[in-house]
Amino acid sequence: MWRADDPVAYALGRPPVAGPGTVFAYNGGLPTVLAAVLKEATGMSADVYARERLWCPLGVGPVEWMRHDASGLPVAASGLRLRPRDMARFGQLMLDQGRVGSLQLLPSEFARASLSPQDETNGEITARYGYLWWVGARPDEAGGQDLPLAIGNGGQRILVYPPERLVVVVTAGDYDSATQGDGPATAIAAVLAALVPSP
Repeated sequence: MWRADDPVAYALGRPPVAGPGTVFAYNGGLPTVLAAVLKEATGMSADVYARERLWCPLGVGPVEWMRHDASGLPVAASGLRLRPRDMARFGQLMLDQGRVGSLQLLPSEFARASLSPQDETNGEITARYGYLWWVGARPDEAGGQDLPLAIGNGGQRILVYPPERLVVVVTAGDYDSATQGDGPATAIAAVLAALVPSP
């Protein structure tokens, strides 16, 4: 898909492997399609829309967003590069239900729904999935609370923990490794253990 002349057509042209709604499988093609829908609806590519509607009001920058070689479109599934403090600003925006100061940047209901379980994942990374956020819970460390996570390749993580009004950011460089989640999981578990006493 990354090398295709038209990554959206490539994503939409793949044959289905199961009936709609029967099996969960994350794939980077769907964020690519979402970015195309956003461009069609707003007239702006995802990177321009994010810059104008999110990054500038949040004080985020500089931002790097990789592009598809042939199409020039931003790589929606995995091409965004933010500094840790800016990842935290985005996590705080989600924690505050789409609001920063007096500005409502995202509809509050959408922000809440994004961090809430929308589908079961059959154990792929976490038990459940929201709107582009993974949602898991580890009762021993989080008191059974939902743990919404933005998860990026290499060990990038944004955890939003509403009970403590906490945002945790982890960055790492263990790209494409089967163990890339181990370090971030250990760091997040240590933070949660410091906040939530064990039963």
